[in-house]
Amino acid sequence: MGYYELKKSTKDTPQPYYFVLKAGNHEIIATSEMYASKQGAMNGIASVVTYLKG
Repeated sequence: MGYYELKKSTKDTPQPYYFVLKAGNHEIIATSEMYASKQGAMNGIASVVTYLKG
């Protein structure tokens, strides 16, 4: 089963948050766009989960 990792860029940027979707074997499947807030990135994860559930 896949999972998400919420990350914060080490670069000084106005949109430092993003998430990575990983497969059960820990390979990266997708990387999100950058978000200005942690909550924005979490909302992005929720959106992807909703889409994948169909």
